[in-house]
Amino acid sequence: MFLTLLQINLHHCKAACAALLLHLAKVGADLVLIQEPWILRNRVSGLRTQDYKLYVADTTGETRTCILAKRELHLFLLPNFSNEDHTAVSLEGQESSLRMCFTYMAHDQPDPPPHAPLRALIADCEAKDIGLIVGCVATTHHSQWGSTDINERENLDDLDVLTPAHLLLGGPHETILEPDLTKLKYNRLDGWQRVTQLQQTFCVKPLRQRCRLGEGRESSSNALATG
Repeated sequence: MFLTLLQINLHHCKAACAALLLHLAKVGADLVLIQEPWILRNRVSGLRTQDYKLYVADTTGETRTCILAKRELHLFLLPNFSNEDHTAVSLEGQESSLRMCFTYMAHDQPDPPPHAPLRALIADCEAKDIGLIVGCVATTHHSQWGSTDINERENLDDLDVLTPAHLLLGGPHETILEPDLTKLKYNRLDGWQRVTQLQQTFCVKPLRQRCRLGEGRESSSNALATG
């Protein structure tokens, strides 16, 4: 089975919910992993639609995760592994099942992640030999990128830590660069090529242009100073 997934932070915003539903109506997706949904009267709101069903834990806490999925999917919530920061579901197929979890690794918890519900879900999947897909919000803090503190979930020796190269090259310095796809027609690309084209168009290309603009300004300033 081929599924399309989106992950989005709605920042508790009603307008962001409307924009998401408009995008789903035009482009579509099978599942959406949602961080910080809009809350109205202690309930997740703004995401009700005929084509999609909302999966969210029944909790009295501040809900920070939920999953929106097409109604045609045979999906059900796993309440034993879900709370305000973890939404776990099971996708039932004809011959097998697959579990998915969206977890918010909250910085205000006393213990480092992964937290108890995710650990329990992983252990249960291993015991029953069930596949598991995990989407997460790591909430990593470090003073190098402006945070006031450093939490335990990051490691600057890890090559996957976000660096300027991720924005300019699309990955760490050791990354093998993808070919430039920005001038090719979107409908002629496969799935990965479409993702790469979007990244190059909206992230890599503008930043490279800004860098070149900055170099030009610096050269002009140096020329004026020399003259």
